[in-house]
Amino acid sequence: MIYKLTGFVLTFILCQGLFAETNRKPNSVRRGFACSGTEPFYSLDIAGGKAVLKEAADEENQTKTYDVQGPIDAHGTASNNSFAFRSNDGKVVISIMSSRFVGAKCTDGMSDKEYRYHMMYVSDSGVLTGCCSIKNK
Repeated sequence: MIYKLTGFVLTFILCQGLFAETNRKPNSVRRGFACSGTEPFYSLDIAGGKAVLKEAADEENQTKTYDVQGPIDAHGTASNNSFAFRSNDGKVVISIMSSRFVGAKCTDGMSDKEYRYHMMYVSDSGVLTGCCSIKNK
């Protein structure tokens, strides 16, 4: 889903400075995240300081690669419940929230698969929401 930047999303972008860096991540989180969403269909892989967004738009596959900082723990939550990644140029913020934090498993709406993490990708072109799992390697 794509949304215009207003209300909560705009506040989220303006408040990105409230996140603090930490090195206390479990190994699983440091491996990165494999995320996806529908309407429009896309995949987002985050690992090794890179975020790679692949979108299927108008029968063309579009790929964008960003150098990112993170995972960054969010203040005010239990450790390892909510993370953010920020592109080095500051134009993209990716928020990942555990199902414990949100209170429900994430589903893609097209299958019965449940994911442990919810994801919000915010850029100057809009917002994508979806689900994530921790990468295997």
